[in-house]
Amino acid sequence: LRSSVFKIIQEAVTNSVKNGRARRIRVLVSAGPGMLRANITDDGTGFDVEKTLAEAGEKGAWGLLNMRERAALLGGELNISSEPGRGTTVTLAVPLHLFRK
Repeated sequence: LRSSVFKIIQEAVTNSVKNGRARRIRVLVSAGPGMLRANITDDGTGFDVEKTLAEAGEKGAWGLLNMRERAALLGGELNISSEPGRGTTVTLAVPLHLFRK
């Protein structure tokens, strides 16, 4: 769980810097009753999420798809909100009850 969550956050931050040319990135992680949440927000260039996801295969850009797949494998959900010129917010929610020992 920790490794997968870290890799999702790491990919989001890397995308913010590399593709979004963000100057400010905020990462908030919290754990509440049964749920771990992470919110990554940047002030970068933003992008058309649906178009980028649709073109990922032909461009060989698997980062966003890998993030969603990792979240799904954890039983969680990953949402990406962005618009050109408006920055990006990535929100991850993962249930914790499956990972208690």
